[in-house]
Amino acid sequence: MRNVGVSPIPKLKRKGEKPIFIPAFENVDRMIEEAPVREKIAFILASVIGLRISEILALDYSDIQGEYLNISKHVTRNGVIEGLKADVQRLLPMPKGLLSLLDKTSLGYMNH
Repeated sequence: MRNVGVSPIPKLKRKGEKPIFIPAFENVDRMIEEAPVREKIAFILASVIGLRISEILALDYSDIQGEYLNISKHVTRNGVIEGLKADVQRLLPMPKGLLSLLDKTSLGYMNH
């Protein structure tokens, strides 16, 4: 048998990269207002305090410490794990308007 020097299967043509689209502030505010609650929470956490999607998905109500969010875990293919990509735990201020979107019965400090 001899090796074939050229593949009979044509290569896929690469599509040109699309430019990054950054929406105007007014459009971002409108997107947040019109989004369902779950997406609204994720959008606020990502856009206001800059959390990664893996950090947002790992958050739960036990991470709320008064006026702050304790960011100490993230989601991987193996589930939620302790530790972060940069290996630095962060305590970030709670974004304005986020508390009103959360389930009040799940907030630990409000049940007392």
